[in-house]
Amino acid sequence: MYRQATHRLWVDETAVVSVSELLLVITILGIAMVVGLQTVRDSVIQELGDAAVAMDHLDQTYSFTIGTVTSEYTDATTLADPAGEPPACIGICLAPTEE
Repeated sequence: MYRQATHRLWVDETAVVSVSELLLVITILGIAMVVGLQTVRDSVIQELGDAAVAMDHLDQTYSFTIGTVTSEYTDATTLADPAGEPPACIGICLAPTEE
């Protein structure tokens, strides 16, 4: 009885997945993972660029008065990400060098 059950299990091919099906599924998953990772990379770079612009626009101006003496400091910033423009991103520009 045991031998017949194990023999039937070994010769049963109703749930067999062919190699070509596995290869197709693995290929589709690989392509989807590459596209997904590129999207994540672009989103992370975009957020880092936006954070850099936000830090660049921090206003460190302060003023205080003690008696008749007033002390004041103004931090002048430049507008690196004008309104209406797409958000800033990180860019690296290197000048060509002679080797």
